Amino acid sequence: MKNETHRKSVEDIFMCKAPNCRNLRTGFQKRPFDPILRLPLPEDL
Repeated sequence: MKNETHRKSVEDIFMCKAPNCRNLRTGFQKRPFDPILRLPLPEDL
């Protein structure tokens, strides 16, 4: 995840838990990454 976010630490990143969302966020920003980063589904890993 560090490579995709270009951040030194990813401890402040969390996933939106709304149905079908999975967008990665930091703090209260809804879309901090451009393009939007989404956590893959477990079956896609």
